[in-house]
Amino acid sequence: MTILNFILGVILLVSGRKLYWFFTAVAGMLGGIYLSGVVLDAPSQGWQIAFAVIGAILGAILAVALQKLAIALAGFLAGGYGAIFLWQALGLADGKIEWVPFIIGGILGTVLVAIAFEYGLIALTAWAGATLISQQLDIGGWVGVAAFIGLLIAGVIIQAVGLVAERRKKQPAARPKEQEAK
Repeated sequence: MTILNFILGVILLVSGRKLYWFFTAVAGMLGGIYLSGVVLDAPSQGWQIAFAVIGAILGAILAVALQKLAIALAGFLAGGYGAIFLWQALGLADGKIEWVPFIIGGILGTVLVAIAFEYGLIALTAWAGATLISQQLDIGGWVGVAAFIGLLIAGVIIQAVGLVAERRKKQPAARPKEQEAK
């Protein structure tokens, strides 16, 4: 799944806001993997894949049927998953309390999307993409955190520039004053 996660990460990093249904499917997949591996202690990779597929399908269905709820849930999962990654990258991993950064990151992700939908979606999809890519690069410590932050910033900039360009295209062109006077 290494190359698949890397590709998913790149897609989320550069165009996750436009593909919100894809974001919710990936968040569902990550939630399924986390649920199977950590909470249910699934014995095989087959079970992890099954939970990932089920999570992805549920995420995509929710995105189509209940957009706001799906985005809030995806925000929670992406925020939590990214917080766990940073927690581990900084060497703070302790299996007993890993749920604490997951819950805190999840709440922050949900609040971010609720307060500023478009920009929250940009931040969360860039966060999720940077997390997936950083995990595949397998760089630990502060260098890994710096790479993650660099990817996050790049993803936010790329998507924000795209959003501004889309909004400019939708605005009507300003008419010259000569035509207005006629």
